[in-house]
Amino acid sequence: MFDFLKKSELTSIEQGTWYYFTVDVSFTGFASFNFVRYIDVNGDRMAAIVRFLDKDYFPTRNLLLLPYTKKKDYFKTKSDEILLVWTFDASKIEDATTIDLQSAWPKNILDKAAITPSIQEAKKATKQ
Repeated sequence: MFDFLKKSELTSIEQGTWYYFTVDVSFTGFASFNFVRYIDVNGDRMAAIVRFLDKDYFPTRNLLLLPYTKKKDYFKTKSDEILLVWTFDASKIEDATTIDLQSAWPKNILDKAAITPSIQEAKKATKQ
């Protein structure tokens, strides 16, 4: 089929393995992760709780990824796109459905990062 006839398909963070790489801290390479669940943050946007599969960049593999914007469906993107997120420790969130991150902002941020559903984009971005 011709490329111009193809429907633009979006990949959700809920689908399969995604890839994480830093844009702020000097970690080497990228990490793979799986989606755990969504959580409401400060009543104005949804964040994703994820679990790293293969790297120990932080003291925990359970992380909260907060979008830079309040865009609805932020965690749905084209397979070759990169999304920007702030990273927080999610190890103590447990079953909470909402969380307030404003009280310790910005010292509670672990990293400024990028995520993508494409391993090729992660490799390209980290020059691997």
